[in-house]
Amino acid sequence: MVDFEKEVAKMGHKESEWKKWEEELARKEAEWDEEKLQLQRGCVDAYEEGFMKAMRQAILFSLELDPTRFDINKEVADG
Repeated sequence: MVDFEKEVAKMGHKESEWKKWEEELARKEAEWDEEKLQLQRGCVDAYEEGFMKAMRQAILFSLELDPTRFDINKEVADG
């Protein structure tokens, strides 16, 4: 019976190790998700900055251009 109790104790110890490992993985996944979100935001910010720079340059060449008609979230269709 002592061997059986030792095996049960080992299983309990292993289970707690697995739970710690699972919590660590969940924490790392949350960190990676946050890092991914920050990288995506950085890409969007760079894209928006480039768009605005292009708009400023376009306005220099065409003073008739109304910059309020354009937005980074709009798509130009049919001219």
